[in-house]
Amino acid sequence: NMTVVDSTISGNSASDGGGIFNYVGGTMTVADSTISGNTATYGGGGISINGNMTVVDSTISGNSAPDGNGGGILNSGGFFNSTITLAGSIVADQTSGGNCAGAPADAGYNLSNGTSCGFGTTSGSTSKDSVTNLDLSTTLANNGGPTETIAIPGSSAAAAFISSPATVTLGGISINLCSDTSYTTSSGYKANLSVDQRGVSRPATGCSAGAYQYQAPLTVTSITPTVGSTVGGTTVTITGSGFSSGATVDFGTVAGTSVTVVSSTSITVVSPAEVTGTVNVMVTMNSRTSGIVTGDQFSYEAAYTALTPTRICDTRSAASIGGTGDVASGVSGQCANSGTPLSASSPLDVTVAGIAGVPTTGVSAVVLNVTSVNQATAGFVTVYPAGASQPSTSNLNFKMSDAVANLVEVGVGSNGQVAISSDTTTDIVVDVEGYYSVPAAAGQGLYNGLSAPARICDTRSGNPSNLTGGDAQCNSKTLAPGTPLSVQVTGNGGIPSFGVTAVVLNLTAVGYTSGGYLTAYSGNITTPPLVSNVNFHSGEGAVPNRVIVPVSSTGTINLVSDVTTDALVDVNGYFTTAGSSSTGAQFNAEAAPVRILDTRCAVSPAPSYCAGENIPTENASIGTVGSGKTITVTVTGLANVPKTATAVVLNVTVTNTSTGGYLVVYPGSGKPPTASDLNWTKGTTTANLVIATPSSTGTVTIYNFSGTTDVMVDVMGWY
Repeated sequence: NMTVVDSTISGNSASDGGGIFNYVGGTMTVADSTISGNTATYGGGGISINGNMTVVDSTISGNSAPDGNGGGILNSGGFFNSTITLAGSIVADQTSGGNCAGAPADAGYNLSNGTSCGFGTTSGSTSKDSVTNLDLSTTLANNGGPTETIAIPGSSAAAAFISSPATVTLGGISINLCSDTSYTTSSGYKANLSVDQRGVSRPATGCSAGAYQYQAPLTVTSITPTVGSTVGGTTVTITGSGFSSGATVDFGTVAGTSVTVVSSTSITVVSPAEVTGTVNVMVTMNSRTSGIVTGDQFSYEAAYTALTPTRICDTRSAASIGGTGDVASGVSGQCANSGTPLSASSPLDVTVAGIAGVPTTGVSAVVLNVTSVNQATAGFVTVYPAGASQPSTSNLNFKMSDAVANLVEVGVGSNGQVAISSDTTTDIVVDVEGYYSVPAAAGQGLYNGLSAPARICDTRSGNPSNLTGGDAQCNSKTLAPGTPLSVQVTGNGGIPSFGVTAVVLNLTAVGYTSGGYLTAYSGNITTPPLVSNVNFHSGEGAVPNRVIVPVSSTGTINLVSDVTTDALVDVNGYFTTAGSSSTGAQFNAEAAPVRILDTRCAVSPAPSYCAGENIPTENASIGTVGSGKTITVTVTGLANVPKTATAVVLNVTVTNTSTGGYLVVYPGSGKPPTASDLNWTKGTTTANLVIATPSSTGTVTIYNFSGTTDVMVDVMGWY
């Protein structure tokens, strides 16, 4: 006794029985197998039978018998008292010698494209002869599973030939050809007929004859919705064909979750988190993957929504700031733990989702103004998505007992939180400025960077910035304590007159005589919010900070200070309103900030901390920046930033400063624009967020006005 299951017999030759020769007295069963490409000079290219044989759910095709004695099957019949019984099988498309010489016993549900096998000659037979549209492939191929098979590539008679119940009698046993999982062969082997030779499930209805279960073409024609948040979690309905249980779905190279096959034409899946813009949604089943089409494209969008600045975290005690305010309760209460400051190397998780206007779900990143106060020693603070490993980067640097603020664009991590860590004990104040999520309407919240920063306001007398036209609007308008100054943003400095919802500014305090703070907010608001954007101290010099602020219906913002001070406003870019005709890009946050430049490391031997920073080779040789000099820094193609990025969000830090000065970050290699991105006093370590437009070669130029300084650049994300 011998059983052959889930196997391919091919490429053999003999004088009699090229693939199988079953001699007198032999008892053999073949199930879910393919016999193809065999040759016998006398007869039985595929099978020659002199004994007893049963063939179930198998395909016999492409065999040859040059002498004409059964290219597929030679059944010697009564001469040797042999019997061969077929059920649910295909005998078709032999190379020579015909399909059968000596008709086999027909147990039912067999197919042939000729008449020599005698299928369908018995009244009431479920088998068919002379089928002209079997549509078999002509050669063996890897169609999935461990062995090559003969495919049924298109809709054919075989595809829907067997319908439930497909019951036959073999050896006195009733067998269902589509669903039987324990067919016991003559040798005692239990074959599984509910799957084909490849392991593909045979459906209860529409089950195919032969070793290959026909599968409808696997296609994706459309998806709904076509956009979702970069944090994932969007339920997407896929419409197509050929879907069945066991299907998986990939968004680009990342697997979707909660895949549910609703029907053969519909699947629902939850999108994973991603960092790229547009990906193809592809369905995979049984080693087959749907082709790439326009209708399967899913865009990860993170449009910006500007908010009225709101304080959401303040670790200071109520007494230390002169009262309870909103410290002990409300959204700020999450950080008010009896005035306990942030401990060194003990990250604080701050909830941002679901408070102060930030949605509970679908938020990929937030814009925060983070301030460090009451420091025990000099140090730095790092902000990153909660749940991620703390990166070797920094967001703001400070001296002891020095209030320092910086704008932070950071991805939202686990539990809708961001993590804040310091290398020394310090109090932390966090104001939320806005968030990134799927746009509520087409064209909303897309970022457009200017080709170069532009100054649109300088309140100092004498017009030291040499501004003209609308950009000269603030000349000789020094800020008085508590008195807001309206600044027209749209229509100036390259910002469009219409279609703008928020702007990116660098706000700098200069010329003050006492410590204080500056706040920027929408011109629609009559009462200044209880937050700050720039904090400064007497004798500190120019102090900048990046600001993303919503504009009023007439395109204005307000500036207010608690002390007399001058202010400089440089615009870097803008966000579009819903339905705006402007184009733009969505924000993609880094999973954690990445350092791409540290000029302190371009010496030999490099300081020990450089080993952990892994500065890319493109920027590794850039050293300390001299007075009046520029450096060219590669930004695209590094730290996950694609070559196609239209803007890059960088945290730029200076240290080892020999004199007071400033930096300008801009594309190209020409003369630096009249603007500044980072200002400092001698001997300080100072940071500022920069949203920089890269050049056509993916670089930015950093210009140092005076003295020597080391520069560090950390990537927070890109547009």
